[in-house]
Amino acid sequence: MTASTLRILHVSHTSLVSGAEHSLLDLVSELDAVADVRLAAPRGDLLDRAQRRGIPTSPMRHVELTFSADARTSVRAARDTAAVARTLSGLLRRGQRDVVHANSVRAALFSAPVARAHRAPVVMHVRDVLPDTARGRVVRRSAAALATRIAAISRYVADSYCDGLPPALAARVRVVDNPVDLGRFAVRDATSRRAARRELGIVDERPVLAIVGQITAWKGHDVALRTLAGVRRSHPDAVLLVVGEVKFRSSATTLDNAAFRRSLDQLAADLELAHGAVRHLGERDDIPRILTATDLLLAPSSVEPFGRSIAEAMAVGVAVLATREGGPAEFVDDDRTGWLLDPRDARSWSARASQLLDQPARLSEIGLAASDSVRTRFSCERHATAMMELLEAARRQPR
Repeated sequence: MTASTLRILHVSHTSLVSGAEHSLLDLVSELDAVADVRLAAPRGDLLDRAQRRGIPTSPMRHVELTFSADARTSVRAARDTAAVARTLSGLLRRGQRDVVHANSVRAALFSAPVARAHRAPVVMHVRDVLPDTARGRVVRRSAAALATRIAAISRYVADSYCDGLPPALAARVRVVDNPVDLGRFAVRDATSRRAARRELGIVDERPVLAIVGQITAWKGHDVALRTLAGVRRSHPDAVLLVVGEVKFRSSATTLDNAAFRRSLDQLAADLELAHGAVRHLGERDDIPRILTATDLLLAPSSVEPFGRSIAEAMAVGVAVLATREGGPAEFVDDDRTGWLLDPRDARSWSARASQLLDQPARLSEIGLAASDSVRTRFSCERHATAMMELLEAARRQPR
């Protein structure tokens, strides 16, 4: 590194690791070779993982910011935000960082005012679709005004964020595709598929469906269960691997994710799914192995900002049934690299899945086409280059 090396402070509002945090870790790991990076986040899994990768870290207070109106939560958030401001101010004092990368809108809301006080530009990463409410619109406009540049993980997210913004603020938004670790998510073959299935205790050729991601209502786990029930009418030994857990349980979380998880067990019973038909695997570090063992990935989200697990499955060569609502429609070419379906129509999901499981050659053909498309677009190197350009542009922008 030289005297002109970009010094980046990455800020995460959470240390729980879900899709956004996985993408952040991939980004910071890539940038660490060409920039001076530091990650500030609450103590927990994210900081632990970053430290294992050799990334310099700084712990800070956890801030529970919510986009709903709740007086008690707001008072607590104000107190915690003040503590975080002191931490970030110390990291930015005397110009020790050239630019701040806020890994979410929430992270930008508490880090951008501090950064501006120290004349440091802010690149805000928009990874979710904010609620279309009066409060949500105020948050979108306020955060955009604070940010120097804005990265959105899909055109869908960018358009949703820019809706109603003044043109000058909307002009700050650029779409930057999420990364996929193409070395980790290697293209499978028949040998690796058989080995992965054996390691998961699947010793025969029964159909294996999977849904990967945090357990929350908008991810559509209930649709996945209904899909399995339909599939088992023609493929009675089919199983569904449910990979993930409830991530967000705090009072600042809009949805009751714990209650939704409990409802899935009741739904499985109501659908008369046999014992072992649904396998809840919880949080896993071996996602590539699970995908390698899978015949068909289900992603029936009611709204999907990007679809990280979809892109990862495609990289491995797994055929996907994905929601047509949101980001997946931007990289799943319907009937060529996967299939896009209405997430509200479980019957269409089970019918299409059953049809495809009867056509293993077609599944393989689609999987290979999907892998080729993802590998030309979603590499970590390409993502890091695009983000580095955005961060450098923010540093050069007059303040």
